[in-house]
Amino acid sequence: MTVDPNIFKEHVEKNLEELRQQFKDYNISIDLMGGDVPLSALCLPKALLRKLELHNFVRVYDFYSKRLIEIEWLDDSDRRLLASRLNEFFPVHL
Repeated sequence: MTVDPNIFKEHVEKNLEELRQQFKDYNISIDLMGGDVPLSALCLPKALLRKLELHNFVRVYDFYSKRLIEIEWLDDSDRRLLASRLNEFFPVHL
């Protein structure tokens, strides 16, 4: 019995693409689980913590896939500090 090389190649490419997507999904899950900690773990100033909590940001993963520049009520110094602390958990987009 012989296997058609084209069919085999298509099958391998399909499986490889599925595997890549599974790894991508896995990485997102790991990032979110790693961010499942209270904001107090970031050692932010109390005034900034209160401001964040007033706007319903209470866990690190609340910032996952958020662009800090779009959060209008944060000033530039707060954004820079927050970004530097969040980068320990996942890449942050200013």
